[in-house]
Amino acid sequence: MSAGGSLTRKRFAEGDLIFMEGDPGDETFLIQTGKIEIIKRDATGMFEPVAVLGPGQVFGEMALATSKPRAAGARALADSEVIAVSRAQVAAKLKDADPFIAALFRILAGNLEAIVARKSKEEKRSAAKPTAQDLDALTGEE
Repeated sequence: MSAGGSLTRKRFAEGDLIFMEGDPGDETFLIQTGKIEIIKRDATGMFEPVAVLGPGQVFGEMALATSKPRAAGARALADSEVIAVSRAQVAAKLKDADPFIAALFRILAGNLEAIVARKSKEEKRSAAKPTAQDLDALTGEE
């Protein structure tokens, strides 16, 4: 949907980067055709595949729901067509929605944001904890 209410379709060629981890999240996408890979940088900075999505699936919704930067990146694994929905379009739909549905959406988005924050905190804590292998390497034990 555009500001006028019509759908916005986007096409991506195989290998195209759709967005990067850390980018602002101003759109969510519904896959019409093709395959999209969700990627995240690992501790070494290399891209690690998180998921492969296909027709009928949605991606990019977390940043839209939480107003935080993108938690992961996305790239096309095959020529793909998606429907893009902007933050403004979602806000307009919520404004016109039944108050219960709008409140439910906001609660779910808040819960999602809390889960993502807790997961990120735990990942940072785990990365900071030395493993048994780390301790063995420091002490010279095998």
